[in-house]
Amino acid sequence: MATPPHRTDERKQGARDRIPTSRGGWIVLGCLVIWVVLFLVLNSQHVTVNFVFFSTQIALFWALALAAAAGILIGMGLARRRGRAKAR
Repeated sequence: MATPPHRTDERKQGARDRIPTSRGGWIVLGCLVIWVVLFLVLNSQHVTVNFVFFSTQIALFWALALAAAAGILIGMGLARRRGRAKAR
């Protein structure tokens, strides 16, 4: 069986597909931007974050962003480790 021809502009087209071009896409993007701005404004109070050896005062949204980033990195590390274990 013959394989379908490879399109050279496939990557460029994939990147263009992610840009909202319809009115609905722009509405969703606008709502997302408003949500992020409200999140930052409503969570701007300072909190004390206790690490193992020190503590610091930072804005709550930074603490939440740090926790989310740590969770994403740990999840990616576990998924990668699980993928290597299945490959063996």
